[in-house]
Amino acid sequence: MSESTVKPTICIVTRTVKTAHTLQRQLLSFLRGHFRFVLYPLEIESAPRIKGDLVLVPGQEWASRVANLVDQPTSIIPVRRTLRRTAWEKVMALPSRTRAMLVNNDREAAFETIALLYELGARHIDLVPVYPGSAVPDLDLALTPNEPDYVPPSVTQVLNIGDRVVDASTLLDIASRFSIPDTELSHSIAEHLRDTVPCSPGLATVLGNLADTRKELELVLDMVHEGVIAFDDCGRIRLLNREAEKTLNKKAWQYVGRSVSDILPVKPFHPQQPFTESVCNIDGKSFVLSKAWGKGIGVLTLRKTQDIEELDALVRREMKKTGYVARYTFKDIIGRSAAITRAVNLAKNIALRDSPILIYGESGTGKELFAQAIHNASRRAPYPFVAINCAAMPDTLLESELFGYEEGAFTGAKKGGKPGLFEQAHRGTLFLDEIADIPLRLQARLLRVLQEKEVLRLGGTRLVPVDVRIISASNKDLRALVEKGAFREDLYYRVSVLPLTLPTLAERIEDLPLIVAQLMKEKGDEREIPNEVLEAMKRYSWPGNVRELENCVEYMLSMSQGEITLSSLPDYVTSGEKRVLHGGVSKQGLQVLRLAYQLAQEGKSVGRRSIAALAGAGGLRLGESQIRSQVRLLAQKGYVTVKRGRSGIILTDEGINLARKLADPPTSSYRESSFEMTD
Repeated sequence: MSESTVKPTICIVTRTVKTAHTLQRQLLSFLRGHFRFVLYPLEIESAPRIKGDLVLVPGQEWASRVANLVDQPTSIIPVRRTLRRTAWEKVMALPSRTRAMLVNNDREAAFETIALLYELGARHIDLVPVYPGSAVPDLDLALTPNEPDYVPPSVTQVLNIGDRVVDASTLLDIASRFSIPDTELSHSIAEHLRDTVPCSPGLATVLGNLADTRKELELVLDMVHEGVIAFDDCGRIRLLNREAEKTLNKKAWQYVGRSVSDILPVKPFHPQQPFTESVCNIDGKSFVLSKAWGKGIGVLTLRKTQDIEELDALVRREMKKTGYVARYTFKDIIGRSAAITRAVNLAKNIALRDSPILIYGESGTGKELFAQAIHNASRRAPYPFVAINCAAMPDTLLESELFGYEEGAFTGAKKGGKPGLFEQAHRGTLFLDEIADIPLRLQARLLRVLQEKEVLRLGGTRLVPVDVRIISASNKDLRALVEKGAFREDLYYRVSVLPLTLPTLAERIEDLPLIVAQLMKEKGDEREIPNEVLEAMKRYSWPGNVRELENCVEYMLSMSQGEITLSSLPDYVTSGEKRVLHGGVSKQGLQVLRLAYQLAQEGKSVGRRSIAALAGAGGLRLGESQIRSQVRLLAQKGYVTVKRGRSGIILTDEGINLARKLADPPTSSYRESSFEMTD
């Protein structure tokens, strides 16, 4: 008996010779010895008569196409093909946004391969068929089923998925038709199933659902404004979202499957350190790198430090809506006098710098008004302006307000803790009013924050970086407090880099009509104030400065239902005795005049330091800056004459008379030269 009568004949009908030989080779590895194979590549013979016991065709469409060429009743089986598992895993690892060519040797084969990939669950990628004669898209990646010769030369990376292989279901179908014993095929088919992805309707549904879930997951990750990189416990990249691609300027498909260290300067992960953060430099740009580790998977997130700063700025702008805002500008400072003009011009200049400012001024001179105006004229204007009166709260409360606290730091601590004013003023300005009243213990903590630009909350262990400009204010001479040991010298030099002294109202008394007019406008009162009323107000010394003037105006408007008269003013303003005694000089100015008179009578040198020392010995709080401003006021009132340079001043006759009234007991002896005040 010849071989042809012993073995059944299987006819393999394909378009090309290559495909026919590929199918024959794959079938022989399983069915060797049971069949003889006859190949019918139609590219050689367009319409042959096909004779055999079984006809295999590449797909369902081919079954109807060759039916009239097959001798009846020969069965026709469409060959189901699949991919090897290693190739399929590479395809499935591509990110969902990947767009690539699918290159094959002819149009029909290219579309068949795309259909197979989609059937096997690769619906997350976009494949464009490319074959001889087709248009070539501008893409860097190409997939091909073992047809690399047809890949366009413009492609930079090729993923060869290998030949499509016969699916195990087709092998079992052939074996059952010819009653081949299972024992002869079971081992080889089992190995085949391990190496390939089985094609079955149920599996296709499962793979499709998994692909859809993955696509949804990657879509969500692509909406995240941080670069996300997921990798396995061997450090191999499994996923990169779109933001990571943009941040690193790399395509996800180029790096999936590679080591994380190929694209980022990161150290290996350790389960003992489940979460860490660091700042790294990538291609000259600064990023915050967050690393997290879970069960068998790690995640990296990347965020540009610039993006974090912009987000921080947005948060700070929102915080301003809660009240941390400077409402006043230099336009709100009323006055045209030389004294206030000089102070405003100096304030405008120092507003452009970022160094700490110390504002000196008596109570009511507008220290916070100037602080807010400086903030709004600085580069920190878009950020918070936070103010605190250091003399208005106990030590422990002041400490928690300035530096914040963690949950459980003390009895009654707010759940979750609370950021301090330094943190809330980040990138903006912190105004420390009455800084002289901060206890020495807190002065040390304040100095450290200013030096290190970091805050440690009460009960906390983590240092919080802060970027804050400090504006301090005081009505006391901090230098004198330093000499007494009541204020730290190192803190004094830290906060007084740019000093600013504000004039008293008495020093700029010519501004009083403008200030009164503005106060009445704010109260909605349009009545005119007679000159005699304004002159009476100008003769008063105003020890409480503008704040006292505000009270006076409120009283004046309340006491006059119709026309405003002298009787509308408070008695302390119109009292003749007060005017004669004070002579238009504040209480502080009178103290300076009396002390100068006393020093001169004793034959001692008269200067700011000697007056300050004498004042301190008598229990008076007079600093050198305050003495300087009062000397200017005394000169404006005609009580002293100021000499050029460092020669000092000389009391006038009017000044001598007023000083004698203040002297206790009065002193009659006087020589003009003895009243020279040196600088």
